[in-house]
Amino acid sequence: MSNQDKQKLILQKASDLFANKGFTEVTMDEIATSAGIAKGTIYNYFRNKNDLIASLMENNIKSFLEILEDKPAADQNFHEFLLELYEKFLEKAVEIKRPFVHSSLRNLPSKLKEEFRERILRHIDDALQKMGELFKIGIERGELKPYPPEGLANFFLGIIFLASHDPETYIKRKKEFLSIFFYGIMKEEEE
Repeated sequence: MSNQDKQKLILQKASDLFANKGFTEVTMDEIATSAGIAKGTIYNYFRNKNDLIASLMENNIKSFLEILEDKPAADQNFHEFLLELYEKFLEKAVEIKRPFVHSSLRNLPSKLKEEFRERILRHIDDALQKMGELFKIGIERGELKPYPPEGLANFFLGIIFLASHDPETYIKRKKEFLSIFFYGIMKEEEE
């Protein structure tokens, strides 16, 4: 098994354990056993459990950023594009078990939360910038009201964050979330 594959395996097994038990309850021994490796092998890739969860969170955010590389096709309605983007984000959130991040972070010591905050914020800034660029496309096409793209990005990603926290909420309130967002920003068609 390559080093990259081993690191991915450790992250996946840690993610599963964190999702089931919470960050504070999982030990490095459990992660090693679940991955079928020696405990010391984990330390070849991560300084400690805090570094492991921070790496896991960074990887999750990077996978969201990859979604933002999509651009609407020239003939694609921007509303449809945003709907597809929303769906991709939430599919990814379910895939990476977003709820474990929320529940685990609530139980972390404040010093550790601050370390995560600093390590992760630059990725969130990247996401907001990329999302803002996408909204700028919709505004330039005349399909969106000319609100500041950065504000639209914050609002849209905030809805995704809320929805990804609880997949049941996503299912039950999807129409409500999208209605508020789309019909609040979509330019009315002229007759």
